[in-house]
Amino acid sequence: MNQTSGNDLANTELRDRIKQAQHKIIDVAEAILDTLTRQHVSVPAAVAVQRRLIANIVGAWQFCDRSQCRRSRCCRGEPLDCLRVCIPLLPPEALAVLTQHGKGAARPRTVKARR
Repeated sequence: MNQTSGNDLANTELRDRIKQAQHKIIDVAEAILDTLTRQHVSVPAAVAVQRRLIANIVGAWQFCDRSQCRRSRCCRGEPLDCLRVCIPLLPPEALAVLTQHGKGAARPRTVKARR
C-alpha cells in the first residue's frame, strides 16, 4: 500500500505541475494576442462602407487595375486606392455632392402622388 500511495502522490504532483505549465502557456499566449490586437488598428467598418459606396457611385471600377473589379462592375478591392485616382478627376460640383452625401446631409425627397 505504501508504494501505491507514493505513486498517487507522484501522479497528483505531476498533474499539478502540468496544470501550472498549461496556465502559464495560456497566460503568455493571451498576452501575445493582446499586444497584437492593440497594434492592429483597422478602419472602422462604417468608413470602409462609405468609401466603397462612393467608389461604386463614381464608377471607380472602370479605372481600376484589378480585373475582378472591372468584371463585377463594382469595387472588390480597397476602395481608397481607386478613390485616390478618381477623386481628382471629378468636377468640384460632383465632389461637393458626394461629400454632402457622405456626411448624411438632407436630400430633397420626391413624393409620388397616389392615383
